Amino acid sequence: MSAHPLDAYRSVLKRANVLTSQNLMTAAENGSYRVRIAGCVVDKKERPTKSGSKMAWVRLSDATGGCEVTLFSEVLSRCRDLLVAGQAVMVTADLKLEGDALRITATDVTDLEKAAAQESSEMRVWISEASAVTKVRDLLTGQGKGRGRIVLVPAVDETKAVEVTLNGSFPVTPRLGEQLRMIKGVSRIDHL
Repeated sequence: MSAHPLDAYRSVLKRANVLTSQNLMTAAENGSYRVRIAGCVVDKKERPTKSGSKMAWVRLSDATGGCEVTLFSEVLSRCRDLLVAGQAVMVTADLKLEGDALRITATDVTDLEKAAAQESSEMRVWISEASAVTKVRDLLTGQGKGRGRIVLVPAVDETKAVEVTLNGSFPVTPRLGEQLRMIKGVSRIDHL
């Protein structure tokens, strides 16, 4: 398998101006100071500081490689529960070149699925069987509020197209797309 777990978030990462690990050094050399990065947590190492608080080093993986992020006690205490192997996160970080080495220090860490839910995006759901509409409605009812919109595209006939934009805002995320894909009668999902 060659796909990376972050591939499903590609449009979210693009809209949020997230840099890949491969581009971090170039960004630092070009004067970027604060950036957003995303990755799956590979490993976390905590240790006490001289003052008795904790700090951590977290290894993240993305489709282009990986990087290590330093978290000082304040940030670590806010996001410790997110720092488990396999968890997809978005990190706001400060970059600093120290000689030839790049230091990446987190200022904030967010669950990537939650960050995606706050994006203003659109999901188009192609419906091939009328029985799917009720199942789609039931699934969306339990999703809560978000900032995205959902457009249903029911199959009418080959010469006509109908689009129905649902009222309200939804947390349009890759996970929701996967749940919708599993409904019998949903033939296609596009996350824009």
